[in-house]
Amino acid sequence: MPDFNQVHERVVSVTYQGKCLRSIESYSCLDNYSESPDIKKPVVVFLPAGLKSSAGPGRIFVKYARELAKDGFLCYRFDPLGIGISDGELKSGSIKDVWNRIEQGHFTDDLAAFATHIRKQHPERKIIICGLCGGAVTAALFAGEYSHLVDGVISINIEPFLSTTAIIPSGDETSTRINSVMKSYATKMLSAEAWTRLFSLKSDIRGILRFVKLFLLQHIQRDDRDLSEFKNINLPLIQAFGKIRLERTKHLMLFAEHDSCWHRFHSTYFSRLMESQYSSPYGEIKIVHNANHELQFREWRSEAFDYIKGWLSSNFRDAEKKNHPAVNRH
Repeated sequence: MPDFNQVHERVVSVTYQGKCLRSIESYSCLDNYSESPDIKKPVVVFLPAGLKSSAGPGRIFVKYARELAKDGFLCYRFDPLGIGISDGELKSGSIKDVWNRIEQGHFTDDLAAFATHIRKQHPERKIIICGLCGGAVTAALFAGEYSHLVDGVISINIEPFLSTTAIIPSGDETSTRINSVMKSYATKMLSAEAWTRLFSLKSDIRGILRFVKLFLLQHIQRDDRDLSEFKNINLPLIQAFGKIRLERTKHLMLFAEHDSCWHRFHSTYFSRLMESQYSSPYGEIKIVHNANHELQFREWRSEAFDYIKGWLSSNFRDAEKKNHPAVNRH
């Protein structure tokens, strides 16, 4: 009897523009022993976070891929040209220039070549694209442009603005940032030490008054700017979100509670593009409590993974059925 918990891995290469696009495939014996030979769990493709390889910060996607493989998913950690184990080099430039190129779709054609290969190899499976930060932007842009090659998107801490020096105009504060600070102040109301610092003028009184003022104003003022009016907003990403909704592509969005990406997203995309109704049959938003941008600690990664696994189970429980038997590849 095979060991279903044993995960196997191999390098998969796809030729594109005369170079090799490579990825690490993770699979287990369970992949060939599903309840029905005509039903297969989806393929999950993990993308690089910006300029980092598809292993992810702290190898987060290595763990995710292997855990999902144990459950019968076929997983790939994909590197586009110039990243990780794939061929090619990135065009030189400042780090922000390179980030901007990625945020506007530099890697989507590479991903399309790989996804096309996966569709041909596994026509019975759904394809899910997962990324963190810049990888989340690539996943969304890809879904917007190549909707026929993707069935679901998992974006983790997606950044709504381009990576320039001033992401948000000086002096602006998002509502979630204001609420977070005010929540912090509220927890200190019963702290004798906090009151001592306040009365001894050791606290930042100007800062406290500033956030109290902003907190009060946000309940009587509304920012009615169109998304395109925000400085440095990622316009291609706006269009991609619109296409994702139009195509009804399944989309799970994960945000770290204390990440600035969530604050910026909440005050721009969430209330305008999503019309505060993104928890629907096609889109879902989850917050990883107390977490930072890279989900650095084990409990944060575990919470995010539980959301991902639950979302996959509820949205892709019934894969497409085919009339022909599955072929054992391994």
